Amino acid sequence: MYVYSLPRDLAGLLGRDEKVVWCGKPVFAPLILKNLLFMLFGIPFLVFPLIVFGFAWNFNFGFNVGLLFFFVFWYGIAGLITFGPFLYVLLSWKNMYYLITNKRVILRTGVVGIDYEILSLDNVQEVSLNTDFWDKMYGTGTIVLHSVGVKPLTLFAVKDPTYVLNVLRRIIDERKSSA
Repeated sequence: MYVYSLPRDLAGLLGRDEKVVWCGKPVFAPLILKNLLFMLFGIPFLVFPLIVFGFAWNFNFGFNVGLLFFFVFWYGIAGLITFGPFLYVLLSWKNMYYLITNKRVILRTGVVGIDYEILSLDNVQEVSLNTDFWDKMYGTGTIVLHSVGVKPLTLFAVKDPTYVLNVLRRIIDERKSSA
């Protein structure tokens, strides 16, 4: 297991009687490779205008300002949809950090600012582990914590996910049995 020093901002979120049970960062390669697949869906939108307007230029329509604005608008939107999610994950990986304490699970992300998603272990209803093709290749997994009334908290590309899943289950069972 990789050991990371706890960032100062996360240490400041911890209560006096709160102990860190596990901490880590997502593994870079599978996290990025998962998002590369989404880029494949945008490629037809990037190629389609070239094919359509390629035929139009064969008829020598000449320079058209409206056509230029269309291309700028089309490729701006298509480029943002195609490359945006990939760039967000690429830029936010530096700030991504997972923290499991004896009371909560904290996910830190963000590109410009830092965002925190915090889920109390008392509210966790179910914990699931998902592994896709890239996860199997790199020995990682995606852990999803489900709770009533809030969106699931997802920890992507976790190294040694079965260990982390067992840690989570143990802590959740301990909290439920002590309540």
